[in-house]
Amino acid sequence: MDFKKNVLLLLLLFFIALHAQSYEEYEILWQQTESESEAAEKLKKEIIEKFPASKLSFQLCRADFYEQLYPVWQNDSLKVTIITNL
Repeated sequence: MDFKKNVLLLLLLFFIALHAQSYEEYEILWQQTESESEAAEKLKKEIIEKFPASKLSFQLCRADFYEQLYPVWQNDSLKVTIITNL
């Protein structure tokens, strides 16, 4: 019985590994996704969670940071609230 469990577990792990997407696949998906869509938001969160130290994650976070700070450049009263939320 233990042998069967081990074989099934091994097959399951192999199956998961086959379907796991690599960072390069996520980059391609991001390039093909419209940036203003709901799918893009979900994909962006997934990229940042799975590959936090990647160049694409840095670019996505940087874009969000500056997008949220843009109103502050026109109105200083929002500065503390926006920076606190980041």
